[in-house]
Amino acid sequence: MLPIKFKFVEHPDKSVRFLEYTAILRIFYENKHDRLSEAHEDVSRNWMHWSDHFFSKTKAEHKELHLKIINKSIETIEQFYEALEALNKPKLRGKALTDVKKRTSRKTFQQEALGSAFIDNNALFSAATKEAFVLSEENANDETISRKIHELVMLHNEQKELTLEQMETLFNYVKSKIYEHQKLNRVEAAILDQDNKTLYYMYGQLKRKHIKGETFACPTNVACQLAKCSKSDVGKVMKKLEHLGAITKIQKGKAGAYSKQAAIYRFEC
Repeated sequence: MLPIKFKFVEHPDKSVRFLEYTAILRIFYENKHDRLSEAHEDVSRNWMHWSDHFFSKTKAEHKELHLKIINKSIETIEQFYEALEALNKPKLRGKALTDVKKRTSRKTFQQEALGSAFIDNNALFSAATKEAFVLSEENANDETISRKIHELVMLHNEQKELTLEQMETLFNYVKSKIYEHQKLNRVEAAILDQDNKTLYYMYGQLKRKHIKGETFACPTNVACQLAKCSKSDVGKVMKKLEHLGAITKIQKGKAGAYSKQAAIYRFEC
């Protein structure tokens, strides 16, 4: 049987390298360093260095994961990678965290304002937001919108039925999102004045996919595909859109192959 492959030997955080080494050592080699060394000589040369870093500089959550490996709470390598994935998941901070809090407050306000017409179903509203884009592209009439709303309720509402008041709430919500997609504004006029095709093309792509106030992650490779531009141009384009008021960066991304934290923006138009 071929030895298991290490995934994180080049990870920028040496604590992550050490955690993977510890998990593989216990799960596959019964904590016998000599056996692991025979199969992974290149890795075994570094583990002491990783260990020194781990026990002097590691984070509390990494220590907790290490303890779970040692006391066998984590029994398989799949469980280890799942736990590590959860730790590496980007945490909301700064403007991104503030934005989530604002959304929560807005939801509470709407619940009080709408009363019995309020719908507490994030999945339904998320699907309705996406469908609003399609309906705006089709320039759909009220009859088509109403039919689509009934389909969405059947797919995304466990109760399968909404009251007439709630259906009206959802209809008005979708109509407002369609309007947001279709209207022209001062920011768009300012972007046109820049006489920059890449800038306007990126703005157009973002406007097609997002409505005012909606947040979105935008990794560099995705942005390249959207604007049909090089990676070196992405930062300039996004910064210019920020300057003109089309978007707001609410959380910085982290560069690197192992980073899963893309920049998060809010669409402002």
